Amino acid sequence: MHQWQCRAHLRDSANALIMPPRTQPKIYQILIKTHKLTILTTVAPSTSVAALKAEVLDPLKDDVTSALEDELPPRPTQTRDFELCRALKDTRGRPTGEYELLEDGKASLRDAGVANWEALFLRFRDAETGDLRPVEYVPYEDDDDAPPAPAPASTPSAAAATAETSTSRGKRKARPD
Repeated sequence: MHQWQCRAHLRDSANALIMPPRTQPKIYQILIKTHKLTILTTVAPSTSVAALKAEVLDPLKDDVTSALEDELPPRPTQTRDFELCRALKDTRGRPTGEYELLEDGKASLRDAGVANWEALFLRFRDAETGDLRPVEYVPYEDDDDAPPAPAPASTPSAAAATAETSTSRGKRKARPD
C-alpha cells in the first residue's frame, strides 16, 4: 500500500477520530443584561466594543424599559453613560460575582475575548459624580433550578389509595361508581 492509501484507509476506518477543525462562528449572539432587562443582539465578531455599546444604547433609550415595574434601569443618553462588562468565573465556570470592564472601545469582540452567546452586563455611571455604579442584575430563576413544590397534604383516602397501589403491583383497580 502506498502512503496516501494508508492514510485514506485510517481516515475511513476511524471517521470518529479524525474530525475537521471546528469553524469559528460568523455571527455572535450576545446577551446584554441589566436589572430585569435582557437585550439580545446579533453582531459580527469583528464588531468593536464601541459599536456594540452604540447598538445597545437604542433599546435602553426606548420606551420598552418603562414597562418594567419593579426596577427601572437608568436611561442613558449617550454611550459614555454606561460601560459593558463581563462576569468573572471560577475554575468550575460559575460566576464569582465580580465583573471585568470591556474598556478598549477600539478592540473587536473577538480580540476582547467575548465568546458567542456570552452574557455581558451593564454598569451605569452616576449622573452626579460620573463614577461607575455596581452591576445591578436580577438573575432569572430557571425552572430546573426552582425548589421542588411542597408535597400535598396527606388525607386518609390518599393514604389508603397509596397503600392499595403499592400492593397491587401496577394493576388497575376498578373505580367504585
